[in-house]
Amino acid sequence: MIRSFCLLIVSFFFSSGYSLTGIPLSKAEAISLHVCEQDSLDKQILFNGRVWRNLYSNVRGDQFLFSGDFLKGTVTVNGKTYYNMNVKYDIYNDEILITTDRGIILQLNKEMTDEFAFEFNNREFVFRKMEPDVTTPLTGYVNNLVDGNLSLLVKYKKEIDPLSVENKYDSFGQSHRVYVRKDGKIYPINFRKDFFNVLSDNKQQIRDFIKRERVRMTRKNPESYIPVTVFYNSLQR
Repeated sequence: MIRSFCLLIVSFFFSSGYSLTGIPLSKAEAISLHVCEQDSLDKQILFNGRVWRNLYSNVRGDQFLFSGDFLKGTVTVNGKTYYNMNVKYDIYNDEILITTDRGIILQLNKEMTDEFAFEFNNREFVFRKMEPDVTTPLTGYVNNLVDGNLSLLVKYKKEIDPLSVENKYDSFGQSHRVYVRKDGKIYPINFRKDFFNVLSDNKQQIRDFIKRERVRMTRKNPESYIPVTVFYNSLQR
């Protein structure tokens, strides 16, 4: 019954030449999408997005994190995790792209997408969505480098730098911010002292660990905070 109802809706939209989100589709794309024709209701939920169009082809570089290629990963939509997905993270718009079984690129419904992860350079990167809240400076998808009593978080973004190439072309510039979460509060880490202030309850042990292990922390490399974060969490057990 559900499948028949979906087919009726799809037939109506496809006959009008538009997707379910109002974006014009070619006949080939309309036939290929088959969003509501999936046998699984789970796939219908997963594909509840819109057909993606690249609006920045004239900008040098790209809007994606780490790579312009699709990366193998997972996405969690409405609490359901889908494995072996092709994933791209558009950090300019803070949106997730996947490919369907028919090769169509979809931008996922952000309201329904809770989490995603992908592998890059033999490492897994896990991103969770944070809702707008007056108590935190973070919103959207955030990279969770370490989870625990002390969590290490990174927010990536890109901006378009006008005429930054040969004074002729716009280009994408990437940046990031490092944060830690402790006791339900989120703190931005701009300098090493910010990190030590958050860890004041074990400051001397932390300093001894850094000296003993010769740890070098720099905001330019968020991963450099991982050893100290993991060590701090070990002290809380």
